[in-house]
Amino acid sequence: MSCDPGDIACQLSLLVEAKNGWDWNAFISTLLSTLAGSAAAFLGAFLVFRNEQRERYESRVDDALAGVFRSLNDRSVIMRERTLEDRERERTERVIRKKLPPLPALPSDFDLINAITIAEVIARRPRDRKVLYALMVSVANMRALTAQEQKIGLGSLIMTLRRWRLGDETAERAIENMVNPHIIRATLIEKVPDDGGQ
Repeated sequence: MSCDPGDIACQLSLLVEAKNGWDWNAFISTLLSTLAGSAAAFLGAFLVFRNEQRERYESRVDDALAGVFRSLNDRSVIMRERTLEDRERERTERVIRKKLPPLPALPSDFDLINAITIAEVIARRPRDRKVLYALMVSVANMRALTAQEQKIGLGSLIMTLRRWRLGDETAERAIENMVNPHIIRATLIEKVPDDGGQ
């Protein structure tokens, strides 16, 4: 460093530089501070990215489940209408004392199966996929039930799926409720009104 030899501040600065030489403590502390700041910034960015990724995943799964809920509700409405048709038909047969031709077959549950499949493909977490697979199995097993039993079973599936998605029920409990025939049968027995054999 060159400076005016008559300037006392310059002379003091030259003297301090000559005496101390390279300041390793300042260099290492500056380096460590820079690394710590970089690590903190990286960690902060990583946590923000991970949180945004989780929120996007949850949003995609929620959108897919909205389609499942719509399809479950549509199927439930069909089963309710079919149950009313079955009851009206039974009353008519009792009045005219004659068997009527069978009602047409129930409509396909293709839309419901398709909505569940889409949600299952979008879900990446194993627990989410297991719940959706259990839902698929339950819907497939409902084909053997009557329209009344399907209507009640669909309502039970909707409530179980809703409780699971809101976090009120664990995935394991939701799966158990969906695939356990004893629970479904108990739910049916509780909800089917006793009409006194009429």
